[in-house]
Amino acid sequence: MLSRQTSPPIPKRINFAVSTDLKKVEVAIASMELMIFDMAGTTICDNDLVTAAFDDALAAGGTTKNSVEYHKAIRYIKESMGTSHRDIFKALYPDLATATECERRFAQSYAMAIAANGISEVLGTTELFDQLRSRSVPVALTTGFCDENQRLLISKLNWQNHVSFAVSPSEHIAGHPYPDMIITAMHNAGIKDASVVVTVGDTRSDMAAAKAAGVGLAIGVLSGEHGQEELIANGADIVVATVLDLTSLIYALDLPVD
Repeated sequence: MLSRQTSPPIPKRINFAVSTDLKKVEVAIASMELMIFDMAGTTICDNDLVTAAFDDALAAGGTTKNSVEYHKAIRYIKESMGTSHRDIFKALYPDLATATECERRFAQSYAMAIAANGISEVLGTTELFDQLRSRSVPVALTTGFCDENQRLLISKLNWQNHVSFAVSPSEHIAGHPYPDMIITAMHNAGIKDASVVVTVGDTRSDMAAAKAAGVGLAIGVLSGEHGQEELIANGADIVVATVLDLTSLIYALDLPVD
């Protein structure tokens, strides 16, 4: 618990869910033993590389660009952002072979786009990771990307020494909105009590996964796909503009340095 007698000032760009008060945020930050971040839209800016890769994948599935089926598929993809790409393609293409080829094409296209165009972090992300680790709080990354793309992103951003764990969907680990990736990250960190976990994400499915896992604090960011109302409706306790605001929040709440 914090030793402050009164609540500290907090960044102005933090919006609270009706069910959340500052005391809950204070307790969650002070007792935090693991912080889990989503990647694209939360900690990574990709300049629409994801959208272009989805276009290539849909073409591999036989969906003609700008057709009625294409627009339906894009709408579904946007609504499903944050979930496993494998699950997205399975939902769009009932034929398993087609869905698998689409997933493969997405991963290939995205990797080639990163190689050609590069990738960048959301401003302040690495500093936040280091701030947390300096306070003995492990940092984990979760994603809807396959393991290959996740490892590539971490390498391109030189995050190997800034994050503690990375978890991606697989045959044995369901993607968001299921809590499996959060639970896996907790297991990797040796944590059994979800109340000491804080998660950060930009999509409805990120918030739903956090709620399902029972984390101490679910933080939504507005740097990605979904808006404040959607994030709060799906389980966000607070919503901030970007991860940069979280550095201010942690300093404001005076999380002690070991």
